[in-house]
Parts: sequence; structure tokens; C-alpha cells
Amino acid sequence: MILICAFSYFKFCKESNYNRPASLVIQNMIKNFSDNPDVWQVAAAWYIRTDVNQALNVIHKGLMIHKDCQILYKEAIQLELLNKEKDEWSKDATKSLKSKDEICCDKIKTYIQTIFKNITDFKFLLEILELLEPHTFTRSVQDVVINRLLDRHSDEDLVWHTLAQRERRGHHFQADKEETVRSTKYCLNRCFQKYQEGLIKISKNKRALLWIRYLDFLIDLQQENDVANTIKKEHALICLGRSEQPNFIR
Repeated sequence: MILICAFSYFKFCKESNYNRPASLVIQNMIKNFSDNPDVWQVAAAWYIRTDVNQALNVIHKGLMIHKDCQILYKEAIQLELLNKEKDEWSKDATKSLKSKDEICCDKIKTYIQTIFKNITDFKFLLEILELLEPHTFTRSVQDVVINRLLDRHSDEDLVWHTLAQRERRGHHFQADKEETVRSTKYCLNRCFQKYQEGLIKISKNKRALLWIRYLDFLIDLQQENDVANTIKKEHALICLGRSEQPNFIR
């Protein structure tokens, strides 16, 4: 109840532009309620207004206590990305032979390795992929996450569905640089191939779940252009001749 009151008072101070009282509330919440991860997230959100690095320091302290807190890891990665966008690392970059993109990737990889040690939920790794996907310079980090998913969670239908849809959007895994052409046909072919790879590798008891996702996706393509429909028919015919086709059409 005390923490709820503290949150309410902080919200009042923040919306009333009482910055000094709001800062004092944040400091007291960290001191007295450090066992609550929400406190660290709220504190970081407060400090980010003026200093991204200070917000990051708060998140780092929170992660030392809450090593398995998904919210704090996502917040940390988002802040690192924001730090790069704000060019806060210009001094670091001048002292290093690495580019700012490489520095940012190295920092994020550190979080990823810690996540691997402390969090077993594969769905969180999928959330991290979604978070990083718009940032093309993090491709090497995304590949690390994908390799982990394929190594530890290749029997999950959602993993294969997510990877297939990434291929459709033009985010190709283990593709040669000259192959990264984002034509509709190329991306759809990569997408279908990923679904079919999953249907071969996933266990029989989960294959039906992946088939449902795959077929639902094919149905959605019905309303798209002729290229998509042509490719869809080609792959449907291939699947009908394979052993991984669903039981109900054998």
C-alpha cells in the first residue's frame, strides 16, 4: 500500500511539474522498495528526460538485483539504442577503432548473453528479436538470438512461424549479401522454405500446430497479389507430395 501511494504521489508531482519533489520520491522508492522491479523502470523513465546514461545506470543497478526481469532487460536494450541515436557515444567512438554501430552491438550482446544465463522463456527471445528487427545494424546480434532459438527451442511452432515471417519481411537469416534482394518473390520463397524446414525438424506432436500457422498464413495471402498466389500454389503442390503434409490430407 505504501508503494502504491508513493507511485501516486510521484505521478502527481510529475504531472504538476514539481521536479524536485518527484526526484526525491524516486530516490526514496529506490532506497525502500528496491525489491520491486517496477520501481527501477519508473526511475529510469524519470531520468531519461535529461540523461540517458543516468537512466541506464539505474537499469543496471536494478538488473543486479532482478537478474531475471524481462522488463528491465528490454528497457536496457531500448536505452542503448536510444543512446546511439542521440550520438551519446561520440567520445567513446573516437577512442575506439570500432564504429558506433559496433559499440552498440557489443553492448547489446552483453545483455543477450546475460539473458541466456538467467531467462529460459523462449518467447522473451522472440520479443528481443522484434525489438531489434527495425535496427538493421544489429543483424549480428539478431543472428546470435536466432542461433540460440534454433539450438534450444527448435521444437516450438511459434519459433518457426516467427522466423518464417521475418524472412517474408526481408530479414534473411544466413543469406549471402548478394541474396538479400527484397523482391516479393524472393522473400516469399524464403518464408515458405522456413516453414517447410520447421515442418521437417519439429516433433510430430507439435507439427499440427505449425501446420495451422502455415495454412492460416497461406489463407491470408489469398487477398494479396498474383505473384504471391502463384508462389503459394507452387509450394502447396510441393508440400502435398511430401511426408510432412498434415495427417488430414494424407
